[in-house]
Amino acid sequence: GAGVACTPGFHPQRFFSWVDELAPTWYSAVPTMHQAILTRVREEPTLAAGVRFRCIRSSSASLPPAVGAELEAVFRAPVIEAYGMTEAAHQMASNPLPPRVRKPGSVGLPAGPEIAVLDEQGQRLPTGGVGEAAVRGPTVFAGYAANAAANATAFSDGWFRTGDEGFLDEDGYLVLRGRLKELINRGGEKISPLEVDNVLLQHPAVAEAVCFGFAHPLLGEDVGAAIVLRPGADASPEEIQEFAAGLLADFKVPRLVRVVTEIPKGSTGKLRRIGLAELLGIDATDAALAVGTYEPPRTDLERELVAMFQDVLANGPVGRNDNFFSAGGDSILAAELVTRLRLCALCAPDAPLATLVWAPTPALLGAWLEHRRDEPSPVLIPLREPSGRAPLFLVPGGNGDVVPFVGLAELLGPEHVLYAFRARALDEPVPRRLDVEDLAAEYVDAINALGPQEPIILAGICSSAPIALEMARLLQEAGREVSPLILIDPLPGAWEGQPHLAATVARSRVWARLHREMRQGRLYQLRQGHVVHTVAAAVRRRVWRRLSPVATVQTSGPSRTDVERAMDDARRRHVYRPHRGAIVVVHSRRFPTPKRLWVRLAPDGLRWIEAPVSHPTMLSVGEAPAILADALREAIRPAVPIHGVPGA
Repeated sequence: GAGVACTPGFHPQRFFSWVDELAPTWYSAVPTMHQAILTRVREEPTLAAGVRFRCIRSSSASLPPAVGAELEAVFRAPVIEAYGMTEAAHQMASNPLPPRVRKPGSVGLPAGPEIAVLDEQGQRLPTGGVGEAAVRGPTVFAGYAANAAANATAFSDGWFRTGDEGFLDEDGYLVLRGRLKELINRGGEKISPLEVDNVLLQHPAVAEAVCFGFAHPLLGEDVGAAIVLRPGADASPEEIQEFAAGLLADFKVPRLVRVVTEIPKGSTGKLRRIGLAELLGIDATDAALAVGTYEPPRTDLERELVAMFQDVLANGPVGRNDNFFSAGGDSILAAELVTRLRLCALCAPDAPLATLVWAPTPALLGAWLEHRRDEPSPVLIPLREPSGRAPLFLVPGGNGDVVPFVGLAELLGPEHVLYAFRARALDEPVPRRLDVEDLAAEYVDAINALGPQEPIILAGICSSAPIALEMARLLQEAGREVSPLILIDPLPGAWEGQPHLAATVARSRVWARLHREMRQGRLYQLRQGHVVHTVAAAVRRRVWRRLSPVATVQTSGPSRTDVERAMDDARRRHVYRPHRGAIVVVHSRRFPTPKRLWVRLAPDGLRWIEAPVSHPTMLSVGEAPAILADALREAIRPAVPIHGVPGA
């Protein structure tokens, strides 16, 4: 019994007159049309005053959560995002109406055909597995007419492959990450343009945004974005990049941002993503990204920066105007370079990870650093731009260096700002005798100077386990909550009451096992090619350092090996004491972490999380860092502790 009004196209200037004339109870449109309607409301807020919709539907493209939230606030009606294709006549999934749950960012529950997520071989993936969305059922078409090749590609065992990447969450809601053919492959990193779109639209000056890939001579593809500003708003491309860098991993931040008056759209109103680079005149020879003619550094700071670029890139001479990313830099190398900037006495300890996005050449970086110089060598270093969200304080093991953890900070994302402690011993000309108690007190003072952070999430890795335990004790004595205390592959040691027995057990059993596994090669089982690649890279860097006409940055402090020996000596002399509170141990494959010891040290409860990675590669090789980041999220997530471990 309902009526349907089909408009003669979309005209935002006429939309509200149609609503007044027809008094519809709901309307359906694509996201760009919703954004145009909101623009009209911002220009004339009274337009929406008398509108009474029961619901609003969005389909045909992903609806940015920020747009959906604004629609609901303006029209005081639930926004229902749905998912459809012509091949499935037409709707396949939809968010339900209240009181059932609507999930922003998802396209809802199956609404007609059956939905699954398939891998490349056509096998169904479990909940949370990312693959290609597929449908089957009576509303799905039988195939393309007279096109056997297309049908062979489109169907897998009766499932129609939609070409959209996504996953099913634990409640059965489908979350899409974009069209597979629209994913950007930046040097092997797969980037969902929808994720970048949603971040850019959170900027208060941005009305429309579309992320796209464009050709790059070294990386294959790089990330670009076109934006339309809100009426009366003003924001430069550099401001947009800086904003995005605070919410995205470095490799996802657009290297080019174009401000346009209108983004090209298709006949159905969808934003055009494929081919947009060509429409905007962007190609691999774009002057803003091309590596130009070599120009030597002009100042002492530029010479230091050029040497640093060469040391990190290890692929030839670098001039003052050479772009870091065009010269082969990627997200991991950028993280390493920014960390070196923080630790270099001539540079800035507060340099954010996004620095290289808007200052990618030694000349631009030198000019930026001239205005950002601060006290060098802080004890506590933020590995992401501080955002006020739950901080995770990490105590590095070994030589106290924080460089390996920058990539992990990016993988953890904006929900947890990762802080790392840097040993002061790195700045001293002669290695000194270190004590766990002194290091813990120094690190706790740095936390207190940062300001109130409750609860404190504290993590220690490998040989820094006793430092983290001692820090937790000092913080608890000061009345501060440590929740949780996370230990990543903690090395054994002597415990209170039985120091000699503990040391004997650790040395005789654990180290014998470690030595045996190293001899058998198990500890360093990597995917084929990684060991050769690592060795080749190390040799290449050493040869380049010897042949380079520009000297690398020298420091006056002790060697990393000296610091590592001093910190390991401090750990061996330290006597472990039980921790008042639960301990979470993240344990990698075959690492010699004795459960007996940690059960004794965690009388209030122990959680044991197995991470399917090897200790030497957990921060650097393949998918291992991402697996470690997932294990840390699980460790941070509140859970009921296990009071006892099998075999303990």
